Amino acid sequence: MAYPLVLWALARELRLLASMRYDLDRGTSRALTYRNHRVWESRQGLFDAALRRLDHDQIQVLVARCVLIDRVGKGLFRGDVWNELLQLCLAIAGCSVLSSPDGWNDAVIQ
Repeated sequence: MAYPLVLWALARELRLLASMRYDLDRGTSRALTYRNHRVWESRQGLFDAALRRLDHDQIQVLVARCVLIDRVGKGLFRGDVWNELLQLCLAIAGCSVLSSPDGWNDAVIQ
C-alpha cells in the first residue's frame, strides 16, 4: 500500500506549483519566487517547464484530483488507484488522459 506516499509527494509538488504560480502571476520575479519557495537550482528547469505548461486553474484542478484519488485508494470511489495516479502524472505532464470512473475526469490538460 505505497500509494499514499506517491500521492503525498505529487500533491506536495502541485501545492508548491500553485503557490509559485500565484506569486508569478502577481508579478514576483522568477528568482525571488524560487528563493522564497526554496527550490534548488537543479530543480528549477523542471518547475519552469511545469509553470509554462499549467496555469493556476489547471493546477487547482490537479490538486483537487489528488483528493479524489485518495478517496479511490480508501475505497470510497470505484477505480484503480495506480491507474488514477498514472492519469494524474500524465495530466501534470500535459498529456490527455483517459476517462475516470464515475465521470470525474476534470483534470484533462491539453
